[in-house]
Amino acid sequence: MNKSPRKIKKVYDYYANKNVLPNALNPEFIRLLIERGYDRSSDFLDVFMKTYNDGINSWDLDGNLYENNIVDTEISTFDAYKEIVYSGDKENLYLYTVCPFGGASSTYGYPSSYSDGRSFFYFIPEVTKKLIREESNFYLMINYGNEGTLDLHWFDVIHYNAELFNIPLDKIVFIISDFTIKENYEKYCESRKYDGRIKVFPTMWSLSAKSEEYTKLLRDEKTSFNDYHNVCSVVKKDNVDLDTVRDKHFLMFNRRLRPHRYYSILLFNQMNILDKFDISFDFDTCKTYNFDEENYKYHGTDIEFRNKLLKENKKVESGELTKRIIDYDDLPNVWGFNFEQKESYLNSYIHIISETNFYEKGLYLSEKTWKPMGQLQPFIMMGPANSLELIRSYGFKTFDGFIDESYDKIEDNEERFKFLIKEIERLSNIPKEELKNWYKSIFNDILVHNQQVLIDYKDKDKTEIRNEFLGLFR
Repeated sequence: MNKSPRKIKKVYDYYANKNVLPNALNPEFIRLLIERGYDRSSDFLDVFMKTYNDGINSWDLDGNLYENNIVDTEISTFDAYKEIVYSGDKENLYLYTVCPFGGASSTYGYPSSYSDGRSFFYFIPEVTKKLIREESNFYLMINYGNEGTLDLHWFDVIHYNAELFNIPLDKIVFIISDFTIKENYEKYCESRKYDGRIKVFPTMWSLSAKSEEYTKLLRDEKTSFNDYHNVCSVVKKDNVDLDTVRDKHFLMFNRRLRPHRYYSILLFNQMNILDKFDISFDFDTCKTYNFDEENYKYHGTDIEFRNKLLKENKKVESGELTKRIIDYDDLPNVWGFNFEQKESYLNSYIHIISETNFYEKGLYLSEKTWKPMGQLQPFIMMGPANSLELIRSYGFKTFDGFIDESYDKIEDNEERFKFLIKEIERLSNIPKEELKNWYKSIFNDILVHNQQVLIDYKDKDKTEIRNEFLGLFR
């Protein structure tokens, strides 16, 4: 395409009961959708998961690319087995979107999934494949923009199936919330000696979404997420008493107990500093990682450090170390949106951002990162290397000087984790009176500034982001 299209049109296989169905869905499982009136609510996704023990391609996440105030978005739908609604125009961009969401294993055809080793390519109708092959402005877009954990094996699946089904690689677009996706993909292709390349594009959906939520809360408007309609609250400038000493040093939310969260809880307990935290965790319902000597080999080589963790883990196995909550008791059903209560943030000083990724490939910042900005708290990032650098690129300020932020440049995951734990231990020994004075000194210049940057983000001109995306197709 030589010039930017006038419109972006998203194309779907089926349109029924005023709903679009997920693209490239195994026809054997459309029956469940029909039985539920084509409802794609969060409740349906739960039913699908329980029925087939796997996820489903979900709806398209629009994010910054398709917002109505930027582009006149149209849903161009067709029934793949009847008549195709495609005008054949060359001025608009057509995107046939496949959205793995939480069902990436089934989307890519892992043997254990309900698709039994068949990737989504098998379920794209032949008429659609023909359009992708032959029409210069018709593309297959794999939109994983609502996630950021990268499994490099997916690229093997994409390259293999593109050749199998004769789909040109340059007609495939892959979106993910990983800001190192371009370099990771290029290195991977070089290691595999792949000649062709798909188009890859990073996106930051979580920042826009959290900005919208906090804007509503600051206006005392109601928020909702899926089927949750909690009454939420946000820390406003006038809520803060700068002269009152808060109860806790730290605030740390943990739902799914990924390895870095699991390890940090063990170490905080071993150091006897858990009483300085408002912290949430539940080993019974939210444990996603079975910690043993063999599994730790994926995360580090320091045997002495590993043994310290294993020793402390016995307190979990014996039931000595048990569930803790902050604001919501039902941790498995707590989400990053519409579960905001200002009291927790007003009771503590430093937010430990326990991001989704730590040991995984890629630089992904979820909604967890933006919570302290919205709630007027300083923070430490327990996440991928170079996260603070990315955060600062959006205009946010961080806290180097009082907090040793050199951890952000430590590429080795095990070493970065050990550095973070040591720094948190150091901060835990600072008297709360000193923390109060530091908090007071940075309140307007950094904390209020960060909240405003977050709120302003929703109003920023997204044309630049859209144009960068459209530049993939020129």
